[in-house]
Amino acid sequence: MSDDFFRAVVETAGEAILVTAAALDSPGPVIEYVNPHFARMSGYEPAELLGRSPRILQGPKTPRPMLDRLRAALTAGQPFEAEAVNYRKDGSEYIVSWLITPYRDDAGTIRHWISVQRDVTEQRRSEERLRQSEARFARAIAAAAMGTWDWDIATDHLHVSPGFEQLYGRPLGSHVDRPTIHKTIHPDDLATVMASSARVMRGEDDGRFVNEIRVMLPDGGTRWLRITGRAELDETGKPLRMAGVTQDVTERRSYEARVLYMARHDALTGLVNRNALQERLNDTLRRRGSAGSCAIQILDLDHFKEVNDTLGHPAGDQLLRLVAERLSRLVRERDIVSRHGGDEFVIVQTGLRRRDDAARLAERIIQEITEPYRIDGQTVYVGVSIGIAMGPGDGKDADYLLRCADLALYQAKQDGRLQYRFFEPAMQEKAQARRLLEVDLRQALAADEFELHYQPVVDIRTRHVTGFEALVRWRNETRGLVLPDAFIAHAEDTNIIEALGLWVLTRACTDARTWTEDRKVAVNLSSVQFTKGNLVQSLVHILQMTGLAPARLELEITERVLLQDTDDVLRVLHQIRQLGISIAMDDFGQGYSSLSYLVKFPFNKVKIDRSFVVAADEEGSGSAIIRAVAQLCDSLDITTTVEGVETQAQLDAMRRLGCREAQGYLFSPAVPLQDIPALIDAIQAV
Repeated sequence: MSDDFFRAVVETAGEAILVTAAALDSPGPVIEYVNPHFARMSGYEPAELLGRSPRILQGPKTPRPMLDRLRAALTAGQPFEAEAVNYRKDGSEYIVSWLITPYRDDAGTIRHWISVQRDVTEQRRSEERLRQSEARFARAIAAAAMGTWDWDIATDHLHVSPGFEQLYGRPLGSHVDRPTIHKTIHPDDLATVMASSARVMRGEDDGRFVNEIRVMLPDGGTRWLRITGRAELDETGKPLRMAGVTQDVTERRSYEARVLYMARHDALTGLVNRNALQERLNDTLRRRGSAGSCAIQILDLDHFKEVNDTLGHPAGDQLLRLVAERLSRLVRERDIVSRHGGDEFVIVQTGLRRRDDAARLAERIIQEITEPYRIDGQTVYVGVSIGIAMGPGDGKDADYLLRCADLALYQAKQDGRLQYRFFEPAMQEKAQARRLLEVDLRQALAADEFELHYQPVVDIRTRHVTGFEALVRWRNETRGLVLPDAFIAHAEDTNIIEALGLWVLTRACTDARTWTEDRKVAVNLSSVQFTKGNLVQSLVHILQMTGLAPARLELEITERVLLQDTDDVLRVLHQIRQLGISIAMDDFGQGYSSLSYLVKFPFNKVKIDRSFVVAADEEGSGSAIIRAVAQLCDSLDITTTVEGVETQAQLDAMRRLGCREAQGYLFSPAVPLQDIPALIDAIQAV
């Protein structure tokens, strides 16, 4: 072939070609020829390169060791292959891969060096981007505690990403294969993994599987791993390979376990909560078989509120934790102790043969819980009341049994607290009666079925009627005329007393406006009215609305009101006194600390309980007490009113003992408003 043909081939070649003279002496080789592709790649015109040193294309980034190897190859007449950074005419960089080979004449002398170059800039940049991407992926995989794996089923070779072995508790860089991994998997989970793999290799489950398993670590710990895999099958359905990702999900599992624990346990005491108890109780009832009965004991602490009010809620919380600890020590391992909020606890005893087993535990609980506690350097006492239901005799459903135990608890409280009661069917009837009573009371308010009757209060010396005590009555078509003893306590328990109390105050003040201005109206206040609502504001509003002078209203309270929270109650009482309203202590002598309250608060009146009148009349033992109280009150400028005076002899005795006023059937029972004028005339005519 002609030289023109070879020149045409070189001129049109897709590779950049540069030819230099082979002179090795200074100043070194010079460029003899470049093809058009080389010119385009370098940015130089061919004429700008001819006769110049190839170093024009090199820059400071060319490593010195590579230049030394190049010179050594040229000196030895050996081909040389390398990659280097070259510079175009405009100064921009590009990466070239070049191969330099010698051209010899017939005598074997090297006459030229032919360099074939290829621009690999974009290829190397793509490779670098891929390397960086893979590095980022590897860092992300490591940060996420993940590892990738690829299992060649035919060869049973397992290819894994760096760090994969550490997920299974193996040292970094150690060899892992399927048998090694399987040895670390918890025996209870290995069968699941094998079954999932077998299904996807048969083409089931859409070729995918996800398992969360436990692996056993060398230090004895356990790690949770989530394995996600996918199988590849050939056209015949034969499995070729399986690949996937394994991730450490121990932290997530631990978090989920904590959330589940919190959802099923009381945060304060660590005991199981109501929801968890009901689940376990229902499970116990379903599995009972011949395992005996179970007992559900609901416990309510007596006087817990006083601890909160006097020592503060942190002390109350500490008391609840101490109670939980004592209860946990009293039961068997298979029994359940639960807190249902507030100061209520529930114990479920399982596998009981006799009802007496539950009774003995209740007795131990009462004895243990009532022992003193030391909290913040102070000794604290509480009591406990217990209601017990037996399953399945009282019921086969957890909710129903808990309701039965709750009814028994209510009865224990009604019977005086610090004791236990077993559920009896009659309690259900009483509860139904209470529910019906509540419904009827609410309807009675809406239907205006309440009315006030008034019992006169009489000056013992002059028989002048100084005022009347307002006593509420409930006139119902079915029940007839109902006295307050039959419904007031229930009204307090259900908060109906708030609305009823406001109605009584409003009606009493309105009725008193029809009397002469020297007569007062006395109204009993419930303890609930002090703890809920704004009593002082309500009184101001009622007096303004009815137009009754504050001095003509007298409020009667019992020691139960003062026991709730002495400081707050006394503050409210002082605010009421500042309005000009009188305050009387009712049923004086029934409480153990009545005298102390006379010192703490300046009452306008003390009403001596009728039990002292009976004692003075029958045995004479009450006379000294009544005389002492009358003298004390007289020295404090407090009026004394004796309740329950039924005979003239009792009235004469009260006069001699120094009491100022009397109230009782001797004068009159409580009468409707319209009967008052005739009643006053009858009393004062004697």
